[in-house]
Amino acid sequence: MKDVEVKKQVARSVGLPQYTYLKSWMRSLTVLRNCCAHHARAWNQRYPAMPQLPRRLPFTWVDTQHIRPMKLYAQLCLLLYLEQSITPGSQIKDRLLNLLRTYPNTITRQMGFPRGWDTEPLWNTPIA
Repeated sequence: MKDVEVKKQVARSVGLPQYTYLKSWMRSLTVLRNCCAHHARAWNQRYPAMPQLPRRLPFTWVDTQHIRPMKLYAQLCLLLYLEQSITPGSQIKDRLLNLLRTYPNTITRQMGFPRGWDTEPLWNTPIA
């Protein structure tokens, strides 16, 4: 997309105030997608394309103060944020939470999950 107005429109449609956020998020999620598609290790990876993490957003979001943008947790937060605006009623959050509950010995800290991540509104508010 070369047209800046189209970029702005798309960003606003998913609840992002600036298209530069969407651009950095898409770059980050592309790296994650490629990692998954090529069966690479995703859980304790340091991702080279780091997303811009705004402090406040119009939809349910997280406190970005303790998020390490190069880790998986940041990528998962992006996915959940976008999912709530694109596909209301999605099951992705429940599936992620069930996966983490199924494997309680998972070291979430190595994936970049900060303390108290599960109390963040993004993670405990149902996707409408």
